[in-house]
Amino acid sequence: MMSKYKYKSFALRLEMIKMNLSKILLFSLLVYILAFATLPTSAAEGGELMTDDDGNYNIRIEASQWEFKAFDLVHLDKLIADGMDEEEAMDGLEVKHRIGSFGKGSHIILEIVSRDVQHGFSINEVDVSIALNRPIVGSEFGSASIIEFDAPNENTIISGFCHVFCGLGHPDMKLKFVIGEGLPNYGLGVFWAVIAINTLIFGYTLRSVLTQIELITSEVTTA
Repeated sequence: MMSKYKYKSFALRLEMIKMNLSKILLFSLLVYILAFATLPTSAAEGGELMTDDDGNYNIRIEASQWEFKAFDLVHLDKLIADGMDEEEAMDGLEVKHRIGSFGKGSHIILEIVSRDVQHGFSINEVDVSIALNRPIVGSEFGSASIIEFDAPNENTIISGFCHVFCGLGHPDMKLKFVIGEGLPNYGLGVFWAVIAINTLIFGYTLRSVLTQIELITSEVTTA
């Protein structure tokens, strides 16, 4: 017959195993949640870009605290000409993070306006930088600034950003331009590697816990 001391010892060991297992489950769940929440993406937004009769891309960028909104003006004009409501067309073409794909070596014309405070817009890769005019009282937009440049003649991604401090969210004001096929997305491989490693660690730990439980159960049975 098993003594009270041995019973308490077995019960304590089982309770510790259950606590450790709960911690492992919680940690693994958090890893999965964080991994999927930060799942990398290389897809551009806003649909296919169109060029004008001269083969140029015409993009309107609206700056406000604390984001850029970009619209393909050629595509927008076509949708409106086809009978679509302007607001609906703009909603469908709106881009906030990644716009593209632009042809390699293509000519890009940006029409940039501010909707609130003074902002800036710079793209280091093509050596462009401009300070935007804030709206005057009673106006929705500041006067438009025009930037023209040729895209790099290679598959790459160039980054536009606000270089004029505009408040707490200033560092978040970024807009990426996908040129050609963009860049290889290594982030997706890292994502699945993290998932695989976490799954292996969890499986190994769970197996060890089950082995300990089986050992304790055997000891209780033979006690």
